Amino acid sequence: MSRFILIVTILFSVFLNDSNAQKLEVGFGLGTSTYWGDLNSTDFTTNLKNSGLAVEVSGRAVYTRYLGVRVNLAYGNVNGNDNRATNLWQRERNLSFKSHILELAALGEFYFFEYDEETVFIPYLTAGLSVFHFDPKTKLNGVEYRLQPLGTEGQKLPGYNKPYSLISSAVLFGAGAKLKLTDKLNLSVDIIARRAFTDYLDDVSTNYVNFNEFLSNGQVLTANLANRMHEFRGTNELLNIPTGAQRGGEKVKDYYFLTMVGIHFTVGDGFKSKSGYKPNCPKF
Repeated sequence: MSRFILIVTILFSVFLNDSNAQKLEVGFGLGTSTYWGDLNSTDFTTNLKNSGLAVEVSGRAVYTRYLGVRVNLAYGNVNGNDNRATNLWQRERNLSFKSHILELAALGEFYFFEYDEETVFIPYLTAGLSVFHFDPKTKLNGVEYRLQPLGTEGQKLPGYNKPYSLISSAVLFGAGAKLKLTDKLNLSVDIIARRAFTDYLDDVSTNYVNFNEFLSNGQVLTANLANRMHEFRGTNELLNIPTGAQRGGEKVKDYYFLTMVGIHFTVGDGFKSKSGYKPNCPKF
């Protein structure tokens, strides 16, 4: 985390030093945030239901005709539900969650075409780092509960891992394209994947803890939310799953994706075209 903070600080200082930048932009975007993790379905179209609305504000500094730096502040919602899975074992596991994601990200951008006033369409690749806050929740009998404070994988019991942090970081990578609408206005579309450094975006990572361990520690609610197979089978009695039985897949961290359509406003003159030609921007 300290390494990320150092990198973000450097990128922010570069971004804010506009004397080095040839072009500055500010913008906002609207799109979707999509979860990919332990509660996925094997069907791609079904996983689109793991999405929620997302918004972002951003700033971009372009330093050469092919390279720029971007800083984003984004907010989105994600969810996952075993009931949507095609596998019987996963539907029987019967876990679900939803969470907000509040993210601060710093990215570098590589432009395939020269970033000047003559170029109307610019595809680009992007990669960077982010820090984000999340808070998985689920419902039982119509009441919503925060999962992290409950310790559904034994985090509140002696001899188990400590509770996971609700602040994590991620590696970002993706692609997009920009379309020049006017001299000062651009439209962008991009999809950027986030590989999180946590496997608890969905509160599912390692193994079951037998419900008797929770009950002996007075954690009745945790016992009911950690193992919900009995609900799938239509019974009120908790199933006696042994401690150590697999609950999630900790070897593969969680992902989330932001797909955004953005509007960006240019501040300053930016790069001049080499030919001196000023293009006619597309009219709609």
